[in-house]
Order: sequence, then structure tokens, then C-alpha cells
Amino acid sequence: MSGARWRLTGREFAALWERTGFDELPHPISYYGNAPTWDDYRSEMDAARRSLEARADRRLDQVAPMIADAQVRVEVLGMVRVPRPMVVRILGARRGGDGVVLAQLPGATDDVGADVLVWTCAAEEMARRVVQLLPSADPGRQRPLRVSPAELQEQPDEDERARSYLVSAGAEPTERARWRRFLSAPCDGMGDLIVSHGVGLGRRSEAVQYVDHSDDGRYLLRLGQMVTVGAASRPQIAESVEGMVARVLDGQVVRG
Repeated sequence: MSGARWRLTGREFAALWERTGFDELPHPISYYGNAPTWDDYRSEMDAARRSLEARADRRLDQVAPMIADAQVRVEVLGMVRVPRPMVVRILGARRGGDGVVLAQLPGATDDVGADVLVWTCAAEEMARRVVQLLPSADPGRQRPLRVSPAELQEQPDEDERARSYLVSAGAEPTERARWRRFLSAPCDGMGDLIVSHGVGLGRRSEAVQYVDHSDDGRYLLRLGQMVTVGAASRPQIAESVEGMVARVLDGQVVRG
């Protein structure tokens, strides 16, 4: 089961997903029917089911069960501001030796997606394929930042305030000052990237954020015992996500 590709309408994907018995679509995929009446809705769903049956593709039939019973999922929900605002929705899942990746095209509004693109792949390729679907961006040009959450919450003392006035004269800014600059920098896009166990395997998860600074580039932001920010190319993000997948599968990461 690898290499296949399909393009489904939101309604067709909803019809495919209903076979799993779950009421809600897998995050971050989003679809809302606009049928004016219940009878119209049922008629539209019947048409979507017939469309799926006409494809007669056993590989496509395996997609929803694999996501529902995945050993690990990779979810991306983000937004792009330029060249035009749009929402980014990507979902990857793997079970055994098989993987599947979904990308939902932007819909008419931010909270509703349009058609769903579906690829199958080998399990070990899933994370890399998810990353390949992220919006394009060069890696950022600033050096890595690492600071403790406690330090960020402290009030600046007189020495730090004095130092801030010297930065323009060539003095090195503190990590806390660099963090404030990072947060206030103009942004072209950002997103959450979450790796988690499948529904039936507990709630272990690990997350990072990607942030695309205008006229600079992309960074990965990780919050935890330390706050870390680092410039991120596509291969670097793929390596990070693959590490997250390995840790989640090994049970090294637990979130409540």
C-alpha cells in the first residue's frame, strides 16, 4: 500500500470516514455540509457514498481505518498570511509498515476546508512527506535561542535595562531580549505540528511550532523545560519530526 493518490471532496472524505464509526473527522481535517434540510444532507451523503463505491479501490478503503487505528499521527494546523491568507491542514498517520498523508485545500472560510488530497506511503516515509507539504520558506538567519520559562517571567533588573540601551551600540542582547524580539518580529505564517499516539493508544504527544518571519525565514519553536528557537530548513524539520515520532512510539513523551 504505497504511492497511491486520490482527490476527494470534503463530502466524499466525510463519507469515507463515517465507516470508522467516529462522529468527528480526524483533526485538523474540517468539513461542514451546507445542505438546507436533513433530507438534502442525506441525499448528498448518499451521492458521496456512491462516488466512493464507483472507484472500487481497496487501497482507498484502507485509508480511514488506518487513520482511526494509527500507532502515531502527525497533525499540522497553521496559517499563511502572504501572498494571500489561507489555512494549512495536514495529517499523517502510520500503522505497521504503512503510512498515509492527507492535505486539505483551503475552503471558503478559515474554519472549513475544501477538497482532501490523499497519498499512501511506507510508514518510515510518512513524517518526511508531511514536512514536504508545509508552505515553502527559507531557514531563518538568526542564531539559536535557548532560555528557561522562569527567566522569561522575571522582571528585568537595572543591569538588563541598561544593557538594552547598549545593544544598538554593539553589545550582545540577553536571551530574554532576543525572545522579545522574536515574538514581536513581523510574521508571514505559523503553525502547530503535533505528534501523538493514535486514539486507542493513550495520550502521549509532543509538539513544536514553526514560525515564518518576514524577510528572514523559518524557525522551529519548542516549549518545555527550556524554550528553544532555531532556524529550520525542510530537512531539519523532517529530522525533528522523525525524532518526535520515535519518542512517541517508544512512550518517552507523556502529556496529560
